[in-house]
Amino acid sequence: MNKATHRKTKRIDSDSVLKELFQAAGPSAGRPLLNREIKRFLNIEFPSTKTRRVDLLAEDVDGTLSHLEFQASNDPKMPWRELEYYVLIFQQTGRVPRQIVIYVGRGKMRMPVRIEHPMLKFEYILLDIRTIDAAPFVDSDEVEMNIIGFLCRNGATRENLRRILTNIGRCKGHQRKDALEQLATIAGLRMEPNEFFKEATEMGLRAELKENLIFRSFYNDGAVHILQTLLQTKFGELPESALTWLRTAKPAEIERAAKRFVTATRLEEVIQAPQNSTTKKRQIAKNTNGTVQ
Repeated sequence: MNKATHRKTKRIDSDSVLKELFQAAGPSAGRPLLNREIKRFLNIEFPSTKTRRVDLLAEDVDGTLSHLEFQASNDPKMPWRELEYYVLIFQQTGRVPRQIVIYVGRGKMRMPVRIEHPMLKFEYILLDIRTIDAAPFVDSDEVEMNIIGFLCRNGATRENLRRILTNIGRCKGHQRKDALEQLATIAGLRMEPNEFFKEATEMGLRAELKENLIFRSFYNDGAVHILQTLLQTKFGELPESALTWLRTAKPAEIERAAKRFVTATRLEEVIQAPQNSTTKKRQIAKNTNGTVQ
């Protein structure tokens, strides 16, 4: 398995994560995904006046440039984006790129692939990653390959998720933290956060999830969803005040509420409104003297 470089600045968007995964996996990812032998990835900077940046630019063993873009949503303007990339790459390298947009989203892929104007015709390759067999990726010894495979055909299964989590559990230090963060981001393209965190928790990774600032919001979202489902099952439709409390409660408050749920017979016993200092003093006085002072 390639050693991952720890990222000083955390980025959790799927495009950045996939770029990191492919760079770490190196040539191993080229053959099963693109049916090409990748020799190396190129780092090319465009003029500072341009804000566009390619996700990946790879050189194949035969010298062909492959420009890869990862897309998690359908962009009706994708052909124009690819045309802009084409011009920038050709101006910078003097070589014609083979352009491939890899769709990794959950919904149906529906993007135009060509421009047909009287004086301009342009086309790029559009690939749905779900048409690629997951086996070469999930069977790999490289955890980066495993994570990519989760997006492929038959990749997003509970069995594969547990296999990948097991492999991540064998990693050390920053590599383990980064791989877990990457998997959480990628898994979000195929399943709900609470499903992922349920499996990760059962695999003994609960501590890593909670101590990482990036994971806290994901963890809390999953916990809130579970608690809300339990409350609705036990007490019926929840009032708006309860839903507001669930949306604004801190992780520690959600945990305490979950413990109270076990023995609670009323919704109010689970969701307890915070008391201000005056209310607390009045309650203490009542408990001490039997009357409110």
